[in-house]
Amino acid sequence: MNATILQRVLAEKRVIIGAVVMLVCGTVALWGVVVYPLTQQVATAQLRAHSATLNLASAEAEYRAAEGLRDDKTRLEQQLAKFYDDVLPVGLAAARSVTYARLSDLANEHRLVMERRNVTLADEFDDDGRLASLETTMVLSGDWVSIRRFMHALESSTEFMVIERIVLSQSESLDAALGLVLSVATYYRNLGET
Repeated sequence: MNATILQRVLAEKRVIIGAVVMLVCGTVALWGVVVYPLTQQVATAQLRAHSATLNLASAEAEYRAAEGLRDDKTRLEQQLAKFYDDVLPVGLAAARSVTYARLSDLANEHRLVMERRNVTLADEFDDDGRLASLETTMVLSGDWVSIRRFMHALESSTEFMVIERIVLSQSESLDAALGLVLSVATYYRNLGET
């Protein structure tokens, strides 16, 4: 009896059932052909937008880092120019007065006896040829307090000098003066003079 009722309903309502089946098939086909590909395109576009946002953030961070490096480089160049202009002696004559004359004055001021002095001009310059060095080696003698005060005055001097070598010695006699061999270098802006 169920089979006949089903056949009768299908026969009488076949137009409506056909329309519903066609509507369902059309909906499934429309979803498969239009909606599903569009959702895939939207998902792909969202991934690309997220990736672009990450790339933008990374590029902005790199840009800020590059700006920081540029600012650091500019500041360092300004400090180096200030160092060249304000700290380093200008030319060989000024460098000689810093080492040769100033060291002699400091030794006399602290009652040290200068036994020997030698000045050596460096053959090498920096890559730009703007910076050269002058080294003065002195052999001094005196008591410990005078040597210590001399070294303190040298280290706290406003002139730009680099202590390259210090050798302190004493003869076998305990009341003999101490010997000090001191090598001091200064760098100066090269003006092409010799």
